[in-house]
Amino acid sequence: MYGSRDIEDIVTVTDGRKSIVADVANSSADVRKFIADGFSALMQHPDFGEALFGHLSAVFGARNRVEEVKQKFVDISGLK
Repeated sequence: MYGSRDIEDIVTVTDGRKSIVADVANSSADVRKFIADGFSALMQHPDFGEALFGHLSAVFGARNRVEEVKQKFVDISGLK
C-alpha cells in the first residue's frame, strides 16, 4: 500500500480539497456509491493507517492532518 501511486493521489486530493465530502455527497448516486465503496475498502486494509501517515508525514502538522483526512475517509465511506 505504501508504494501505491493510487493511494498517494487519493490521500493528496482528500487532504487538499476542503469540500471533498460535500463534493462526493452532491454527486450522482452511482458515483457517490462507487467512491464510498472505494474509500471503505481502503480503510479496511490493514496498512491503511500507516500508509496514510506515511503519505502525509512530509506535511507540516502531519499528526493533525492524519486525523482530519481519516475523518474525511470515514465521512465519505458513510455516503453510500
